[in-house]
Amino acid sequence: MTGGTAAGSGTEAEGLAGVRRAPGVLSRLPAAEAGSIAVSARTGDGIEALRDFIDVLLPRPEVEIEAMVPCTRGGLVSRAHGEGGVLSAEHTEQGTSLEARAGPEPATAVRAHPQP
Repeated sequence: MTGGTAAGSGTEAEGLAGVRRAPGVLSRLPAAEAGSIAVSARTGDGIEALRDFIDVLLPRPEVEIEAMVPCTRGGLVSRAHGEGGVLSAEHTEQGTSLEARAGPEPATAVRAHPQP
């Protein structure tokens, strides 16, 4: 390293150093991009707002289901993971004991296999 520059281009390093020293930059960033949330990896500022934002966007499946899904219907377990929220899954010789939340249509398909 010569001339006191960091790895990479001197311009890039200088730009990063400038952001670290510029108070209020984080608070101005969302105004530049509608619907954005500024988060600082260095200080953690904005993490809670980001978590709240993500929580609002996540789907909330409304139907709770419990079923023993036969091994031959593993696609239903995969679908529960992809389209709903699996609360618990235990793989047994009879199949997968599944507790999940899902939308009405996937829930109906899984409910065709009630708990023994």
